[in-house]
Amino acid sequence: EGEFGEGTVSLNDAYIKFCDRISLADFIVIAAEAVMTHMATPSLKASWEDLFRGQFKYGRTTAFAG
Repeated sequence: EGEFGEGTVSLNDAYIKFCDRISLADFIVIAAEAVMTHMATPSLKASWEDLFRGQFKYGRTTAFAG
């Protein structure tokens, strides 16, 4: 239970699996785009997936307040 697609997973729990390969800032953008695609109507889903994949810019840095 709690694995992606089943139950509840926090962004932090999901990010832990990728933190050595991607910045938190990029991960948040990917997560938001994934949620928008998942919630899109069937007629928009494929075009949004293509749009997000084609326009994604890797390399954001994570700024920590403090």
